[in-house]
Amino acid sequence: MENTILDALINTPIGESLIKESGLDRDSSSFEESLLTFLDKKLNIAEVTDEECQRWWSNRPWLKFKNPQVVVSHILLAMTEKTPVDLLVAKAEEILAGLKSQIAGAPDKASDLIASAAEKFSNCPSATGGGRLGILSPDECASELEDALFRETRRGLLPKVVPSRHGFHIFYVIDRLDSGIQTYDESLDQIRTLLSEQAYETALRILVKQHELTAA
Repeated sequence: MENTILDALINTPIGESLIKESGLDRDSSSFEESLLTFLDKKLNIAEVTDEECQRWWSNRPWLKFKNPQVVVSHILLAMTEKTPVDLLVAKAEEILAGLKSQIAGAPDKASDLIASAAEKFSNCPSATGGGRLGILSPDECASELEDALFRETRRGLLPKVVPSRHGFHIFYVIDRLDSGIQTYDESLDQIRTLLSEQAYETALRILVKQHELTAA
């Protein structure tokens, strides 16, 4: 993450401002390391607490599994300026209800029914492949999709339309994969690292926004 931050900052107005404020020499062999240290002090991020880690664990039951993944297909009704959201939601609900009925009558044909609906209705490039997204892990999903796909343990058609920043999704979980169960203590370092990275990124966005407002 650190190299990505530097790459994004160094040659921008805020990057130039930070370098000037720090008094660092770009030609120094320790320039990047020193700039990150300066940035850490400026952001002044609080340590992630045990309570935050415990809350994160409790709210995400899929963390109890090692390497949780889903094999999934979907149908996406993408949001556009021309289509009112309520009509889009109604259409997604209609498609979902139709699929529930069709699959209930022919469960052995579920995959074919999903593929056919994806090719007909989905606005995602995956539509040409019957809606198949392949294997996804939680960190490959937006937070709203992560919750919808991993909170439940069921396979098959998810019972509700799932909204996201891209539109409205109908998901069919083909399979769920993992490498076994893990305890809270076993996942604690991973959780703490993730929360620390999120806090850093949030603080950095705030700093950039403040700089933009000051420069405006």
